[in-house]
Amino acid sequence: MFRPASFHRFAPPAWPRHAGWLLAAAAGLAMADAARRQLDGIARARADAAAARGAWSRPVGEPLRRVLVLGDSTGVGVGADPGRDSIAALLAREHPQAHVLNLSASGARVADMLAQARQAAAQGPWDLVLVLGGGNDVLQRTPWPALAASADALLATLRGRSGRVVWAGMANVGLAPLFLRPLGWWVSLRTRRAVRLYRAACARQGARFVDFFCEAGEDPFSAEPARYYARDGVHPSAAAYALCWQRLRPAVAGALAQNLV
Repeated sequence: MFRPASFHRFAPPAWPRHAGWLLAAAAGLAMADAARRQLDGIARARADAAAARGAWSRPVGEPLRRVLVLGDSTGVGVGADPGRDSIAALLAREHPQAHVLNLSASGARVADMLAQARQAAAQGPWDLVLVLGGGNDVLQRTPWPALAASADALLATLRGRSGRVVWAGMANVGLAPLFLRPLGWWVSLRTRRAVRLYRAACARQGARFVDFFCEAGEDPFSAEPARYYARDGVHPSAAAYALCWQRLRPAVAGALAQNLV
C-alpha cells in the first residue's frame, strides 16, 4: 500500500547555528571589496585627470569669430586626446576661422568657472561662450543654494560679454561604470537635481541649455560603456566627445552665424 512520505523526511536540514554570522561576514567582505574597487577607480580617475595635458586652445590672428570655452575635465578633454578629440578641438576643426580660448581646468566647479569667466573678461567680447562643466559640484556635494548662486553669477557675468552662451548639460553621471550601486543611485539623484538647477539658471539668464541627461535604459553612454567611457570608467572617450559634439553642433553653428557679415 502506498503511503505518503513523511513531511519531516523531506524537510530541509536545519541551519547551522552560526549560519547568520557567516552570511553577514560574506556580505561584509563583498561590500568591502566593492568599496576598495570603488576607491581604486576614483584614484585612477583623479590620476588620469591630473596627468592630462592642459586645455587645448587655438589662437587666430584675425578671427572671424571668437569662442570662449569654460569648464572642468570635460572641457579639457580628459579621457581622450584634447588636441584632437575635445569639444574645443572639434569646434575649431569645423570653424577654422574661429579664435578658441579654452580656460577649462580639471576639478573645476561652477564657482571656479565663474573665476575663469572673470579671467577672460579683459579679452572679450566673445561671440560664443561654451560652458562644459557642472559635474564636480555633484560629486563634491556643493550645497544647492550655493550652487544656484554660482550658476546665476556665472551666467550673469557672461551675459554682457557674449553674443550667446551655450551650457552643455551632464549625462547621467551615476550610470558611469566607476560608480557601483548603491553609490550610483545617489550620484544619479544628485545629477538629476543639478541638471534641473542649471537648466533653470539658463532660462533665467537667457542662455541656451543643451540637455544630455537620460534615465537608465535610455542613456546611450551607459548602453555601450566600452565605447563611450575612458579606461577610468567615468571620463568620456573620444567616441563620447564626438557624440556630444553632434548634439552641440546646431547650437554652436547658430550662435556663430549671428550677425555674421
